Amino acid sequence: MQTGEILFREGDERRRIFVVESGWLKLTRTLSDGQRQIVGFPTRGAILGFESPLEYPNDCEALTVAAVHSFPVSTIIELCQEPRFAETLLRQVGVQLGMAQTHLASVGPQSAAQKTAAFLTSVADACAAADGEEFTLPMLRGDIGDFLGLRLETVSRTFSSFRQRGWIAMSALYRCRITNRRVLTMLAVGARTMKTLPAALPEIGRRSRPPFPKRDSSHRLG
Repeated sequence: MQTGEILFREGDERRRIFVVESGWLKLTRTLSDGQRQIVGFPTRGAILGFESPLEYPNDCEALTVAAVHSFPVSTIIELCQEPRFAETLLRQVGVQLGMAQTHLASVGPQSAAQKTAAFLTSVADACAAADGEEFTLPMLRGDIGDFLGLRLETVSRTFSSFRQRGWIAMSALYRCRITNRRVLTMLAVGARTMKTLPAALPEIGRRSRPPFPKRDSSHRLG
């Protein structure tokens, strides 16, 4: 898939299951008021197509050049007769369910710093980046804010604060390096007020937007 290419549209009949081999995708959903909400950033290993039994509930767009395998829905039961395939499938579905639950738990009560720290560590983990290793961060700041329930300016201020404190480094707009993983991990798991943090966090982004706010193939393609 090429950047910007659509894998499937919200409401399309669910005929195939997709497995992301490489690259990053973006899932968006239309809300009842007509607004668009980003609900996920699938990457390597993600399985798409189990979210609804009849149709795809989201649009799926390539954020980067990506490779995606696909299987007809009708063959999944047959494929699951193979123990290794079934085990891998169940493990990945479990991982994705856990990630979704973690995201739902963090959207409301956490501070902007906590949400951003959790997001950055999750992207670094998805990229298999070792401590201090640079990784690709292909999302626009506005898309990150949409996903986390934060305003664009709040995301930008939080990134700037993390850089100034030496917790992350950005060699380019879409290239990030976590330079203090311990601090970001502590923030991500809720250590907002722990005295063990190297420095007290500034009051950045305390007025987070509520979740889902209003706002002004092999299946290889390309």
